[in-house]
Amino acid sequence: MMPRSLAHTRRIARLATLCLAISFKSARAYGDPPPDPPFLYIGQVVVGRSECDTCAPRVCAGQPALVTVRGEFQSSCYTFRSLHLAPNRGLYPVVIADIVVDTCGHVCANPISFSGSVELPPMPAGTYQFEILEQARRCPDTTVVSSDLGRVDSYVVLADCGSPPPPPPPADSLVRTFVKLAIAPEHPCAGDSVMLQLQKVGCPPCVHLVSFGPTPGDSTIRGVVNWIPICAEFRCAPETLSTPMGRMNSGFFTVSVPITVHVIGTPNPDSTISFQSALQFEVGQQPCGGPPGPCVARPMRSTVPPGQCAVTLAPGAYGDVPLFYTSALPMAGLQGTIQLMAPFQLVDLQLAGGLAGVHLSRQREGLGARWVVFTDPGVTLAPGARQHLLNARVTVDPGALNGTSSLMAATITLAAGPDGGELPLCIRYTADVAPIRLCVAGEPSLCDVNHDGRLDVRDLVRMAGCLRHDLVDTTGACVDCNQDSTFDIRDIFCCASAILRGPGVPRDSVRTDDSLRVSIGQVYAVGDDRIVHVRVTGARALGATSIRFDYPPERWLATQLVRVDQTSQPVDVDWYPLIDLEDPGHVYLGALRLGDSGGEDAFEFEILMHATSAPLSGDQLVGMGAEFGARDGAVIAPSSALPVLSLTAPATPEPGPGVGPLALSQARPNPFNTSTSFVVTLPGSSQLDLSVHDLAGRRVATLAHGKYSAGRQLFTWDGAGVHDGLYFVQLTVNGEVRSTRVALLRNTH
Repeated sequence: MMPRSLAHTRRIARLATLCLAISFKSARAYGDPPPDPPFLYIGQVVVGRSECDTCAPRVCAGQPALVTVRGEFQSSCYTFRSLHLAPNRGLYPVVIADIVVDTCGHVCANPISFSGSVELPPMPAGTYQFEILEQARRCPDTTVVSSDLGRVDSYVVLADCGSPPPPPPPADSLVRTFVKLAIAPEHPCAGDSVMLQLQKVGCPPCVHLVSFGPTPGDSTIRGVVNWIPICAEFRCAPETLSTPMGRMNSGFFTVSVPITVHVIGTPNPDSTISFQSALQFEVGQQPCGGPPGPCVARPMRSTVPPGQCAVTLAPGAYGDVPLFYTSALPMAGLQGTIQLMAPFQLVDLQLAGGLAGVHLSRQREGLGARWVVFTDPGVTLAPGARQHLLNARVTVDPGALNGTSSLMAATITLAAGPDGGELPLCIRYTADVAPIRLCVAGEPSLCDVNHDGRLDVRDLVRMAGCLRHDLVDTTGACVDCNQDSTFDIRDIFCCASAILRGPGVPRDSVRTDDSLRVSIGQVYAVGDDRIVHVRVTGARALGATSIRFDYPPERWLATQLVRVDQTSQPVDVDWYPLIDLEDPGHVYLGALRLGDSGGEDAFEFEILMHATSAPLSGDQLVGMGAEFGARDGAVIAPSSALPVLSLTAPATPEPGPGVGPLALSQARPNPFNTSTSFVVTLPGSSQLDLSVHDLAGRRVATLAHGKYSAGRQLFTWDGAGVHDGLYFVQLTVNGEVRSTRVALLRNTH
């Protein structure tokens, strides 16, 4: 029998030879070899976009021409600052690559790749030229250009590029949160009998596990789940199904199980949603529980911490992600996979610079690739942490949404030592298994705090959980959006615009609720202007909301009567408003549940619709969409239709004299930062007492005390002498008591 190490060496050699042949055959799919430009750092200049992996880049008439540069720096002390279009300097457009070299007083190591893209203006069909300049600035004075190299490139604009391929349908994301895989025992040792489990995550309503395990005639383990989106189920019933995996040897294992969710009882025909659920676990060596021996980490890492963007690209652009391995053992060969999710895909894979005697072969697989790295005899890959091995070049689909993100997993599946023997693979830290995050340029992509590649109300729910301190942040939900090294209410405001303007949640991930309702309350008229109150009821179980209204921007402008302070978290306020009115024609309303008094399940938004010109009779404020994020991760929508308001219909004038039952209106505005007003309606001449109390019941202000005539009386409170927080306004008339709440949030700017 052949010795195991020798047999393994030959197996690695055969695999390497096969994959190398594949790589030679498919090399042209990654683009022709770059020309030899007269630059110090830029290695390749590409004009145009590629519609597929093997398609040549092209420029279409009437569309911007994408210019992409790529290259490699000899160390991390070199920084690619930007690629930008300079003001017109003559016959040609000028594209400038700005590079900074800061080697003064720094330790420089690890060659790194760079890339950047910029768009030239759209042109009709024909041949055009542009100038590209590589400008480098070096220490000690990085404000002065020390080298300025350039050339003139030409490109062709095609008259007709045909129709682009349709974008893929959005992947459902809610159902993926219903279930998870687990093992029992949780920390198995070699020789233990291991059970693979399918578990419900928490208690998602109307979700039931049907089956889990291999099917007859097929050894593949599958899971089946039933989901009834429209139901009323109040019982929390955890569910678990198990299937045996047998006694297992020590090592690291990955299990991927296809899950089928049957969506039942919807107004549309019943449908199914399928996805893959994966689990990684380790079986320890006997005796179990001791420290692991030297090994090779399975996951590869980028240059940024988990949760942050390894690369941020504009739709259609290209960029490089450097990949690093961690090993306690020298290696002579290793193989692995790179997996990406739409809208990103891998277009090239190269070895890092400076690796003499090291070879790479790769084969495309889906949106990613399989790869093999092997060395010449006598050459090894050095052990250590963060060793640069590969550069993955990725691109973004041209139709990708700004501000979204996706994930890339780079995994080592096999490693061999200098003698050909297989090396043990391990995971040392939980953070090591975090996928690499890829981001699309635009609105802050860090706001995708649940890492599903979408910006929606579920991200607001998780960020609100961070503010309430009831979320253990293991996935980067408490993001520092404004980069001030702290997480607070300002980071949510930083993310709110991108989230509220996002495309929303896929319809098959939303269930309706009859108790939820969006309505328009009292409308006040001030000339042609309208003060509109949008009211949400049935919100007791919610964590965040997202509502959109549209209006004709040609004649109207939506504004706020009061702007909420965006610098500090409010005190004892259940619901905190997020209002985005910066996009003419659209009103984006959001709210976060930050408190839990349990007293109210309703709240209001107040906006002013200002007439910028003579209104028309058909002008309306139209509800276009509403999504409510529950704390358990579900997304709920009201079953009733969203309101539509005529902006020219008769409205109630501003508060004035009138007769009606005893009443105390809500505060307007609420929250407030300068002053707020209340309307008291007296059915007859009466002695009244109107006072403000804090949460401890102490009277902090008296707004009125005396006899007033019948009708409607307007009172104002400026909050003088009290701190920001929640207060109760109490009206007492002839032994009858009315009360309302108001939040004082002073502007600290």
